[in-house]
Amino acid sequence: MQTCRRRLRRSVREEVFREYCTNSSIHGVRYFDRDERTTCERFWWLVVFLLSMLGCGVMIYKTYMKWNQTPIIVTFSEKTTPVRDIYFPAITICPETKYLNSTMDDVVGTLKNLSLSHHYTIQGCVYSNQFILCDDHLATTLTEEGLCYTFNMMPEEDIYRKSSLHTEYTYTEMWYPVPGHETVTEPMYARGAGLHAGLTLFLRQNKEDVDYMCTGFSQGYKLMIHDPGEYPQVSMRNMRLPFGHEISIALKPQMMITSPSAADYSWEKRQCFFNHERHLRYFKIYNQENCELECLTNVTQAMCGCVRFSMPRSNDTRVCPLSMFHCMYDVKWIVYDIDDPQRPVNEKITAMVDRCNCLPACSSISYDVETTQTTLDLEKFLRVNHEYDRSDKFFITTIAIYFKESYFITSKRSELYGWVDFLANCGGLLGLFMGVSILSLLEICYFITIRPFSVRSRIASVEKRKSNEVQNAMLPVITKRE
Repeated sequence: MQTCRRRLRRSVREEVFREYCTNSSIHGVRYFDRDERTTCERFWWLVVFLLSMLGCGVMIYKTYMKWNQTPIIVTFSEKTTPVRDIYFPAITICPETKYLNSTMDDVVGTLKNLSLSHHYTIQGCVYSNQFILCDDHLATTLTEEGLCYTFNMMPEEDIYRKSSLHTEYTYTEMWYPVPGHETVTEPMYARGAGLHAGLTLFLRQNKEDVDYMCTGFSQGYKLMIHDPGEYPQVSMRNMRLPFGHEISIALKPQMMITSPSAADYSWEKRQCFFNHERHLRYFKIYNQENCELECLTNVTQAMCGCVRFSMPRSNDTRVCPLSMFHCMYDVKWIVYDIDDPQRPVNEKITAMVDRCNCLPACSSISYDVETTQTTLDLEKFLRVNHEYDRSDKFFITTIAIYFKESYFITSKRSELYGWVDFLANCGGLLGLFMGVSILSLLEICYFITIRPFSVRSRIASVEKRKSNEVQNAMLPVITKRE
């Protein structure tokens, strides 16, 4: 009985395999079990089939590794973006002249008293070919360069986490508005391209306040163009503008966005952070610049026991005195990874810098600039208008900032291979090497699960019928003998 069952199972396996080889849609399998083919021929087809399977497996593995290791690709967007859809950039201006000579005998409260008044520095503002009240649109910002003036930046409560900051002074504050005019707190959108749609600032500097002992031979203004949600670090990147010139700055936006499909990947694969993925202690808005400023603040506190007056800090953190200047200077070299073999390396501080992990934001914008300038011959202009006494007292500078073109092409992070693309590539490779499709896989499942029962039932019924025929054939013989 046991032997019959084993023989039945073997017969079922042989029959199912023979049927599968005869009817399979996978290329080459039909040659494995053909009676008219010799053993050598079947062996040759088996080797060819295995080599094809190996090649297919290698190609699928490479496709998987590419999909797994570099799933994100940066491409250009399919459509152009009008400049009207983005904010006009924030413009931060820092005078090289740091104080009024008239208040020299009279840090942050003292700094505000010593610094140039905003009304003293910025004489007028024109935006989109219309005069606007500077008081409604500019804010005084506290930077490492001292007090600067910023146009079109987000309000402080939208940038900083006020619960984490000290309460001694503010880092940015709007100018005192004119009664009857509402101060604009939200950034303004661009009105279009061209000089007429941009911003023009008229700056004035009293010649008596220029001190070459303070800032050296380089006199004028430092200007920084940045995102409205970025707190300016003017000393890190700026443009130097001289006194007495008319300067035009044409901007070309470079915007990076991230597709929703790429958001499903981890930040390690995306190499960028969304705002909800990266928490900053002092800032509500995540961007690379705010993260680097917070990192610089934390490392400065760890190395020096204090922070620079312009850095965000809590109530229990003190401001560094002037005697800590060299310590604060060394921190910048460490944080921004500037090699200096003479500077000692602290492994604890180096590890702290590595933990900052200030990747770019997944949505960010920067600006390529083109500048032109010409001398502003104010003296001849005033002489023509019979105003002889005014030109010798002041430097007048005008700055025009505008978008160069009405449209720009956005860069986009998107997935290189989605699940559909990966499966399509795998299916193409399987079809190319072996002729395999989804139905081919279902065929295998069918011949493994369902078909053996049908064959078993058929073979069992055939054997039973043969057994009955044998018994019926033997019955007359036995009866005759009796």
